[in-house]
Amino acid sequence: MLGGWNLYVTAFLDGNEEDEYLKAARGNLGDIEVIPEETITGDVVLFPITEGQGTFRWDISFPDNVVTARMEIMRLGGIPYKTFYFVGGDPLIDSSYSHKLDAGQYHVIFTLYNDRGERATVSAILHIYQNMGSPFADIFNDDHFPISLAGLILNAWDGSSWDFALHGITARHFYLLGIDGINDDNFDRITHWFNIFGSLSQVPTDKTGLKSLVGTVLVHMGEMSVPGDTFVAKLGWIRTYALDGGSYLVEINTDEEIGPQSQLVPASQSGITITLRGMEIERIINLSENGSLFAVGSGVSLVLDENVTLQGRTDNNAPLVRVNNGGTLVMNAGASVMGNTNTPHDMDDFGGGVLVNTGSMFTMNGGEIFGNVSLYTSTVVLYGRGGGGVCCQGRCV
Repeated sequence: MLGGWNLYVTAFLDGNEEDEYLKAARGNLGDIEVIPEETITGDVVLFPITEGQGTFRWDISFPDNVVTARMEIMRLGGIPYKTFYFVGGDPLIDSSYSHKLDAGQYHVIFTLYNDRGERATVSAILHIYQNMGSPFADIFNDDHFPISLAGLILNAWDGSSWDFALHGITARHFYLLGIDGINDDNFDRITHWFNIFGSLSQVPTDKTGLKSLVGTVLVHMGEMSVPGDTFVAKLGWIRTYALDGGSYLVEINTDEEIGPQSQLVPASQSGITITLRGMEIERIINLSENGSLFAVGSGVSLVLDENVTLQGRTDNNAPLVRVNNGGTLVMNAGASVMGNTNTPHDMDDFGGGVLVNTGSMFTMNGGEIFGNVSLYTSTVVLYGRGGGGVCCQGRCV
């Protein structure tokens, strides 16, 4: 027919199991003027449909020594959507699978930790269109993980004497950590193992000397994510491997119930910072039996970060968190200390939520302390210092 026309084109995918055709793209060509005895031509550009749902398909593989592997999906712009774990968390999902998503743009982040505490991260921008599939595939290998001198030493050392050469550790590992032996003053502390040209020589045979070296490197590495399948396992790793001056991040992936932790690190160590952080949503650590969930000793800083809730007991005989002389407790926004009723047995057990002993420090940048009680008993004279939430005998900020 003659006159003006608009042409609308819809493209369909092959039929599905119900033999239905699925819309996949649309386009149009406008202002077409049909003239007698003339052939009208034009180009129609088809665009994917930005409404409805599409499918994200992934296929990844990783080394056997990976203890945690997760995939975070968020709307472009930082709005969280979903987190899946391939290993070491909840909910678990296959490393080769698919998931329906609303049409739009997403940021996908794959994060893996191996048993040496090394981290590998790969991210991608994901476009989801109606009825269409968006694939992602990657093979993670050792090259994805940064070289960790500390991890290599801790995993290879047998407690007696050996040298770096036997385990492939060279001066390059130090260079990657910013310890170059020439321009960095801190390298002076390990010049008896490497000279200024990076040559290799024998490692001391005593554990103290080796730990001094590893401690130097860890300080340059910054905060280290602690490996382990559970919260308890991660605390055990810290007690075994934490070094003076080290900073350790404990990522909590699930709610857990644990007993009192009377010693976070050996008493001989100092300058250690331990940060507890709940992943994605609030993670609750429940105290399973009477006592203090955490006793923060001298030389240790315990940081309660976002999404971490410490849950006490209604019939306890100790504060939920005890900060001893020389220890430091820090609470940040999103952390909570709650639900502990303390009926103390002696004068050293004031406080329902937190006891800040003489010579210790508590800094509350944010978070909540609520639902805690410190009861008076006939055997304990509290002199008005019970401190249902916080009993502060040290320094509180």
